[in-house]
Amino acid sequence: MQYYGFPYLIPFVSLIFAIFYGLLFKYILGFFQNPFYRAVTFILITFIEPFDFNWFKPQIIFINSYFGTELWQFAIILFTVANFIFAKESKNWKVALLSLFIIFAIHLPKTDKNSYPNLKVEVVETKVKQSEKWLKRNEETIVEMNLNKIKQAIENNASLVILPESTFPLFLNHRQKYLNQVKELSKKIAIVTGALYSKNGNYYNASYFFQNGKYQIAKKVILVPFGEYIPLPKFVANWINQIFFDGVKDFTPATKPTDFNIKNEKFRNAICWEATCPEIYEGDVNYVIAMSNNAWFAPSIEPTLQKLLIR
Repeated sequence: MQYYGFPYLIPFVSLIFAIFYGLLFKYILGFFQNPFYRAVTFILITFIEPFDFNWFKPQIIFINSYFGTELWQFAIILFTVANFIFAKESKNWKVALLSLFIIFAIHLPKTDKNSYPNLKVEVVETKVKQSEKWLKRNEETIVEMNLNKIKQAIENNASLVILPESTFPLFLNHRQKYLNQVKELSKKIAIVTGALYSKNGNYYNASYFFQNGKYQIAKKVILVPFGEYIPLPKFVANWINQIFFDGVKDFTPATKPTDFNIKNEKFRNAICWEATCPEIYEGDVNYVIAMSNNAWFAPSIEPTLQKLLIR
């Protein structure tokens, strides 16, 4: 059974979002001729998040520049450009001097060095086609691959090994054989891996943290619209789940993020989409383990965009 409907919904949902933002730019942003009104409208559009889709962040184009990526800094840049356009059209070059205000959007990088946990971490990258991953006949082969990756990390003397989101394409808490195998390996190395989790009739996209023969569950907090839940009225959501998800119901979200204590260091868990959301970084936490299964989006710029948003 395939638990995600991404392969079918990605083109459709992407087209819907593209049309939505295209119409916003054409009929709302394009309605104004005054560059200042356009700048204000552009900023207001960034607050529109249809179905909680929050990846429209135009300020990330400055991520590798001397300009900051906060919204207020992006606003300064927009208004500076608008002012320059206005000055050019009005041929008032004294007004153009106001464009020097762009200096307030410059972000001077901190000289402090980044701190890293006192751990040798091995991050595992797998390459399994999504068309093959969820087929029952491939389950044992994929599980064996995951176990071998963990054993290799042990041979490399790593303290922690991190595997991708849903790298175990099954409800791991209901597969005692596989669960015991990973628990046994965790006596030699700390393990964080993605897998499905179910309890009391609810399904979760989860991370499993294994250490010293025991494990802890971290359920995903912020679900992907149209990927892990349908943000529509129940009768419509049920119909879509029946057509695209083989009748499997929506995932259930956790109420708050989960932290792991690994070798006396605290790590916040984040799975794919939620690693780009500010809620994950709130509170007392210095390190975040962000795992993802970006093979759903190959080939596309999604992995690059996700990385920029996280930064």
